Amino acid sequence: EIASCLVGSEMCIRDRFIETGIAILKERFPKSAFQYAIFDLDSFKKLNDSFGHDYGDKILCLISDAFTAHLGDKGFLIRMGGDEFVMLIVSGDFNKELEKIRQGIDQQLKDLSNNTLSGFGLSMGVINDVALQDKVNLEGLYKQADSILYGIKRQRYQANKIDESAPMAQCYDYKHGTGYNWSFAK
Repeated sequence: EIASCLVGSEMCIRDRFIETGIAILKERFPKSAFQYAIFDLDSFKKLNDSFGHDYGDKILCLISDAFTAHLGDKGFLIRMGGDEFVMLIVSGDFNKELEKIRQGIDQQLKDLSNNTLSGFGLSMGVINDVALQDKVNLEGLYKQADSILYGIKRQRYQANKIDESAPMAQCYDYKHGTGYNWSFAK
């Protein structure tokens, strides 16, 4: 079945990883809900263009390792391509979890960056409390989270509402979820 999927599209493969992650979370936490989050790295192309793809790859690995290590058995991180990721995490205090991840990433980036990360950050669109018992509509979740992700980016770039010095930057509530934005170590 997966072999036939490989002939199809990359999106099919990514959906299979997401479906598998959801199935595992259902098995581990049958009475829980989960957060479905899409995030990408702001100004990542500029970082690659300025410092090279090797440096960009180090940043990608550092960030994905930090998320994966913190998620443990209560979540999954799936790279969608480039600098875009999907995160599944069993519901809890999402803001607290995210802040712990951000602090870990921020410290590691300070050690690595030598002040090269000005303007570099992360934007995230989150669909809150998706029931694990339900049949999950991946396309619908992706579209909703993506809409929130780009809503938060518009707020950041057009309205310049993000306080670059704020550790967790900003969090905005949307009809179907939450948008997060933060800037990394300077």
